[in-house]
Amino acid sequence: MQISGSNGTVPIDICRDHYWIKRDFIVKQIAFENRTFFSKYERLNEKLSDELISKHQLQNVTIAHSLIWPDGYVRYIAIDYNGEEKEKFYHRLKPVLEEMRIDDYVLLDSKTEKHMHVYLHYKPMPLQDAVQLGKIISKKLEEKLDKTWRIYPSDTLPEDYNILNLPYNTFVVHKPKTRTV
Repeated sequence: MQISGSNGTVPIDICRDHYWIKRDFIVKQIAFENRTFFSKYERLNEKLSDELISKHQLQNVTIAHSLIWPDGYVRYIAIDYNGEEKEKFYHRLKPVLEEMRIDDYVLLDSKTEKHMHVYLHYKPMPLQDAVQLGKIISKKLEEKLDKTWRIYPSDTLPEDYNILNLPYNTFVVHKPKTRTV
């Protein structure tokens, strides 16, 4: 399944069993590892509809999705880039991903023009495996770039924070090359 809405189709498969909606007030206070998080996102245990996705893409509401599926598995490791030069980041990221033999990914625009989300697609894996792989990817990136990103899922954040806002538009899609005989 792909996310679709008024701005076209976004080529990622997300968990639609539940979703998170951003409110204008603090919804929940979360104590986690000697820190307190104040969340403005409310989890709704309802199916994420195409209508809601369209409202998000029109920026009428802000909807986020969980990276952790109900079965406890993760299908994407996400890089939330928050720097000022997404094109430069992409051109530095690409060789790192090639070196790690990661060839199935998509770069998606976020609400802020210069920011983006990079979804690295994997076969479903346990949460802890995804967290460890995310740390390896982040360390490789730190060798080439100033740290202007976060990796999700993360074990330094509560589950309620291992969410990302739905993307707005596709920036780059990179799929594995298939060989023809």
